[in-house]
Amino acid sequence: MKTLLSALAAFAVGALAMRAWLSRSASQDAPHAHAAEASKEATHSDTENHAEGELKVSKATQETLGLKIAAATEVSAAEEVDAFGRVLDPGPLLSLVAELQSASATAATSEQEWKRIQGLFEQDRNASARMLEQAEAARKRDIAQVGSLRARIDTTWCPELLQLQDLSGLLQRLGSRQQVLVRLDLAADRIPVAVPASARVTAIGRDDTAGTVTILGRAAAADPQFLGAGYLGLLSSGTLPAGTALTGWVPSGKPNANRTLVPDSAVVRTGETAAVFVQTGAEVFQKRSVTLLRSTEAGWLLESGLKTGEKVVITGAQALLSAASKPADAD
Repeated sequence: MKTLLSALAAFAVGALAMRAWLSRSASQDAPHAHAAEASKEATHSDTENHAEGELKVSKATQETLGLKIAAATEVSAAEEVDAFGRVLDPGPLLSLVAELQSASATAATSEQEWKRIQGLFEQDRNASARMLEQAEAARKRDIAQVGSLRARIDTTWCPELLQLQDLSGLLQRLGSRQQVLVRLDLAADRIPVAVPASARVTAIGRDDTAGTVTILGRAAAADPQFLGAGYLGLLSSGTLPAGTALTGWVPSGKPNANRTLVPDSAVVRTGETAAVFVQTGAEVFQKRSVTLLRSTEAGWLLESGLKTGEKVVITGAQALLSAASKPADAD
């Protein structure tokens, strides 16, 4: 009997101790639970869909997200037209120019020999008419060979190529891959009035290869795919192999136009669509689709979707995109 009473007393004491421990643990976890709930409430109440295409963000949440707002600016930018291109294999051109240089040296020697024999013949000094005829025939043959090679370069590559003062230096840079030869093609309805001096290009799928092409001149033959105009140029990027596809932007030659400019950080993307967040009220932001014209060192030039002076989020736009994409009834 005493043993049974002792066991019941021990069980009662243990139950009371367990109850006290559970009470103390619950009181310690309460602040954490409250903080988590407050964060959850802030997600739903401080950043919520205010209307279609708009997002309501409280001042406190704006500070938490580190949002920075700035007015879109206006800049004067040169008009450009899109071009498509590729890196060319310089091997055939190098071989052709090497043939031309060899033929030119041979023609120069023939010219000198003809003049020498002609002088001897006129002075009646050991030069027959037959020798003079043979020298003149060799001279004409070598001159014709030079003309044929020059015509091949003009009709298959670029007429301006042979007018370069530093042609030998160009061939050396192409051979050593310091520069690559590229071709850019434009549609028939986008051909500039004058041959541009340069163009911007980037390798498709490789934004790190953007650069400026120095235009040599108009390509001799049109690309059957575009039926427009092609340009040959040089790009100082020897890392691009022959056949690399390029996207280019060629100056149109038209007067500059005023465009809206926003920083790169202001633009967010959802799939193929680009957008910015416009502040339409103290705590209201509108997600606005925009059409990108081109990227510059200062940011993105916009073709449409935003007016100069409108306030856009330049820091924290990605956080707003995440909030706008979250379902309103998400836990």
